[in-house]
Amino acid sequence: MRSITSLFVILSLGALMLTGCQSGATAETTESTGGAGTTGGSAPVASGPAHVGTYHPVMTEEMKKQADDAKAQAMTQVEALKKTNPAQAAELEKMMQENDPEAMLKKMSLEVKEDKTFSLTMPAGDATSVMAGTYTMEGDKITMTATTKDDKPAEGEDTKPVTGTFSEADGTITLSEAGTTMVFKKG
Repeated sequence: MRSITSLFVILSLGALMLTGCQSGATAETTESTGGAGTTGGSAPVASGPAHVGTYHPVMTEEMKKQADDAKAQAMTQVEALKKTNPAQAAELEKMMQENDPEAMLKKMSLEVKEDKTFSLTMPAGDATSVMAGTYTMEGDKITMTATTKDDKPAEGEDTKPVTGTFSEADGTITLSEAGTTMVFKKG
């Protein structure tokens, strides 16, 4: 499921700006009780395995550095464009202001369901992209394999499994791919 790589690319501000992605994306999220529910005002009761729930990405120091590096690279390009194509430079600057990586992260979600399926929702330009599939759990190891992307069969790199770890204590799922780590926090 190389869609996680796509997720990492989305977080690269330079890639967002250089590929022409626009702001205004909306992510559809599903609220979850985070593995606990209530009944008529009573104390929380278990409603499924601890790993089940809705997660949101956390801006790690590694991701912040990547975003800062991409922004610096894009700013260099903006300065060069100001001399040769001021209109394009202004458009690129506007996109940089509108596509804040932390705001983009807030529009992303990973829903892990009790029926061994998941959905990863992320901004994609002015739309929302959804990768869905199945997962397996072995101890704290989670392996996710995409079966669909935007309601069509997943293809190529998107179908390769991604493995990570679940931490019940931290309420996190950590996925690593292509030398980049992404942490999703429940809640």
